[in-house]
Amino acid sequence: MKVTQQEAVELNDQTASLKATIVAMRSQMEEMRAEQQQALQHAGLESSLEIAELHKTIRALRDEMEQLRAESRSLLQHAATQFADETQQLKATVVALREQMGTQESDRARELQDVKALASNEQNQLRQIIVRLREELEKKNG
Repeated sequence: MKVTQQEAVELNDQTASLKATIVAMRSQMEEMRAEQQQALQHAGLESSLEIAELHKTIRALRDEMEQLRAESRSLLQHAATQFADETQQLKATVVALREQMGTQESDRARELQDVKALASNEQNQLRQIIVRLREELEKKNG
């Protein structure tokens, strides 16, 4: 098969055109790769910043949780101390009343019963306070 000069020129032109198209497509592919790489780097940076912010938030929440725990322990300790003090005061009151009533048999039984009822009522109230404080603590720590 013989190729004429005209056909050879046309084939050369087509070859040159195809080569130019290939070069342009390669250039465009490189640009797209560069854009993709830049987008990935940007997304990675955004993710890193978001992760850092989440770590910061977690640390702040842990600190706040520790503070709440400390406050709760303090409240419970205060309630327990108050309960112990009031119980001790009630015991002292009972002892004092027993000493005062040594000679009054009929009055002594009645007064002792009143003191025990009062102590029981106050202990019940204190127990309710402790239960409520524990519930509040659990809600805070919940």
